[in-house]
Amino acid sequence: MKIYFRSEAECAYFKHLLSRHQLCYTETKHKRKGYGLFIAHIPPDVFTSGIVNVYLVFRLNNNIKDIARNDYYYTNETEVERITEWAYFLLQDKTFIQDMFHEPTLYGYLYELLFNQFRQIKITTEIYYDMFILFPFKRFHEQLVDIVGFAIDEMKREEEFQHYVHTVREYIRCQRPKRTMLHVLQRNPFQLYDHAGNKVSAKELKDLVKKEPLYLIGLDETEKNLAPIIALMPKRIFIYGDDVHEPKTVMLLNIFQERAKLLPEQAFPFRKC
Repeated sequence: MKIYFRSEAECAYFKHLLSRHQLCYTETKHKRKGYGLFIAHIPPDVFTSGIVNVYLVFRLNNNIKDIARNDYYYTNETEVERITEWAYFLLQDKTFIQDMFHEPTLYGYLYELLFNQFRQIKITTEIYYDMFILFPFKRFHEQLVDIVGFAIDEMKREEEFQHYVHTVREYIRCQRPKRTMLHVLQRNPFQLYDHAGNKVSAKELKDLVKKEPLYLIGLDETEKNLAPIIALMPKRIFIYGDDVHEPKTVMLLNIFQERAKLLPEQAFPFRKC
């Protein structure tokens, strides 16, 4: 069997993959056909794995960028790069991959698309990499257009979130602190304690929230986590909890930045109410 690549780098990478399986090959270079390898014998699984890996290493990134430019009309290269990053983020998310492809990994999905095709090829066949992946990957390319669209949606949501965080930060920066310190327990909603360890009552929080013009930053008095803390406007915040990825905690740390610190719950210095 002979296989031809238009790219010398792709051919070299495929050779590297063959060498890992101690397979013998003969190299050839054809003016029209490209960089070729003659392989006397190659197991179907090794061949399919090599083809998929060449695509993932050399083609996927450019395919995503081409879709961003040609299907979604992005011309700013910084935005194209960010879209690509978001697309890769989605393609590494196990839940997203399972929902999209009904396979645990993108590699596994592409492998299945190609494996049966290779088993039908005679050993004397000449294979051209570009043509070989064209038909089996047609469905994937259509799915990739949708994935890039999802990536753009994620990017826009992130931009909106960062704009909102910036707005809240500016609001806080322009206010004078009303308390020197606030202790926050990771609960749902947060439990708030003053500097002496007294729990701030629900009535006090409700009264403070009503007096604060939180509508300026898109909050209302029914919000139970961020709104009360902004209404209290502490100079320093100590958050106690063991879930470093808890969304409302991450939001609080993002907004208050150097004024906020996350500590393990066992470091809480007062009696919990």
